[in-house]
Parts: sequence; structure tokens; C-alpha cells
Amino acid sequence: MGQRISFIPGSAAGLPFEAESFDAVVSNLAFQEVSDVADKRRLLHESLRVLRKGGAFSLQDLFFDPRLYGPVDALIASLRASGARDVHIIALHQRIQIPPLLSGRRVLGAAGILFGTK
Repeated sequence: MGQRISFIPGSAAGLPFEAESFDAVVSNLAFQEVSDVADKRRLLHESLRVLRKGGAFSLQDLFFDPRLYGPVDALIASLRASGARDVHIIALHQRIQIPPLLSGRRVLGAAGILFGTK
């Protein structure tokens, strides 16, 4: 089992992989924590770069915080312009019950699940 798993250091802003290397890309509340890039949309485009054509992505982050990602409609349009298809976004609170302490806009109240294919 240990031979099938490896750790490769890097940044989500510049993934150390060839273009179209993966069948799927998944991220869970990580992009807002990347400190070496101010425009978080760049991280999404980098995720699409390493995704094979026909591959799927499912990303969870604070997509409804316009300070991080801008307007949601513009975010989706930019992903489509980069080759994403069947792009959908769902507010996290529509899928799970978020405790009141975590439901503020600066915590999980702005969280969403962004998914689609390339």
C-alpha cells in the first residue's frame, strides 16, 4: 500500500503536475487558505489545467464570498471560458444543516460546492 501513496509538496497556485494529468479534482475548503495568491479564481483555473478532458471536479470553498471569488455568475462564466462544462454551484447550507455558530458569512455561510466536468 505504501508504494501507491506519495506526498508531493507544492502550491495550489502552481500544481507540480503536467496538464491533463488527472481524471478528477477534489478540494474541500482549502483554496481560501492558500496565501501565495490573492485572486482565488486562479486556483480554480489551475485545478482545471491538471484535469483531463472529460474529467470531473468537485470543489468546496467560500464561493459565495465576493471578496475571494467575485460575483458567482462571473466565476462560473470564467470557468466555462477555461473549458469547464456542466458547471453547477450549490450553497452548502442547501445540502447540510450548518450549526448557527458556523453559519456566518465569514465562516460556512458563504460556502458552496462547485462541480462539473471538463
